[in-house]
Amino acid sequence: MNEVVFWLCACVGMTNIIVESEISKKVKDFMESFTHPFIIKMLNCYQCAGFWSGVIVTTGYLLTYNCLFEKWFYVFMGGCASSFASTFFAIFQTYLEANSVVRE
Repeated sequence: MNEVVFWLCACVGMTNIIVESEISKKVKDFMESFTHPFIIKMLNCYQCAGFWSGVIVTTGYLLTYNCLFEKWFYVFMGGCASSFASTFFAIFQTYLEANSVVRE
């Protein structure tokens, strides 16, 4: 269970850094001049960035245990689960921020 919670936090955290952080904004601004606009749009989307974060984290996890090739389908499933979780947490975070503004 600890590994699932750690995986979930890693995926959602990585997605949040890619989509919202000031550091990634500078990288995305730099990439805009030579990258297709679709890539930049994907990096600003919680669902898209969440999927690729899940793929990266799941691949790293499976490579640690040398079972990536036996369980390659888990990489895709990890991407899908991370996409859902990242989108859910982004919506939940927006809800909490909106609630705090209304109550002030």
